[in-house]
Amino acid sequence: MAIRRYFAPAGALLIAVALGSGAAAQATKDKKGAPKAQPAPQQQQQQAAPAQQQQSQQAVVVPSPWTKRCIEEPTSKKKICEIAQALFAETGQFLMSATIQEMQDNPRKGMTIVAPMGMLLPPGVRIHIDQQQLPNDIPYIACVTPPNQPPGCIAELEIDNNFITALKKSQIMRVQVINGQRRTIDFVFTTKDFAKAYDGPAVDEKAMAAQRDKLKEELQKRAAEALKNQQK
Repeated sequence: MAIRRYFAPAGALLIAVALGSGAAAQATKDKKGAPKAQPAPQQQQQQAAPAQQQQSQQAVVVPSPWTKRCIEEPTSKKKICEIAQALFAETGQFLMSATIQEMQDNPRKGMTIVAPMGMLLPPGVRIHIDQQQLPNDIPYIACVTPPNQPPGCIAELEIDNNFITALKKSQIMRVQVINGQRRTIDFVFTTKDFAKAYDGPAVDEKAMAAQRDKLKEELQKRAAEALKNQQK
């Protein structure tokens, strides 16, 4: 979706960057310092997609708040907004983000999922809103290593107002991926506060900094607890 070019490629990854080195490993750069696009290898694309009916494993995640930010498109002067949530491991490592993009007065909207590296590419991602599964899986379009951001594989789909309405009424959005060991992993986004963020005003830099500080404290607390449990 063209709207995405006005924002950072990974949307909610801006939160991960703000958390510093504890959030994720720094991405590598090519000679020009530009993001490296890594399309799905042909050999991997030709592999038969493994059955996703196997029992899935739910990842342990710490979600960021849903965050809304907006800018004005220079030519049309219309407002473009994205609403995003990121998921982190208890160690602070970035795991996944979901970002919705839309333009004022345009019924077409987009959603970008950034999944971790190391996933099987041909199956793409599968999305459930509460118990309702989307009819089609979403393919990855590329894997990238943006400058100063965690690497990830991007899946995109076009959505409409019906999708937004369903998300507003839901409690969770479950994104399923298949890792290199052919295990199905569930990443769960909490959506009970999505409607408030979507319908509310864009978050200014001061409020966003406060959100990041709160999330950082939570991640540090979780990491300390995990270390304590390991030492028992």
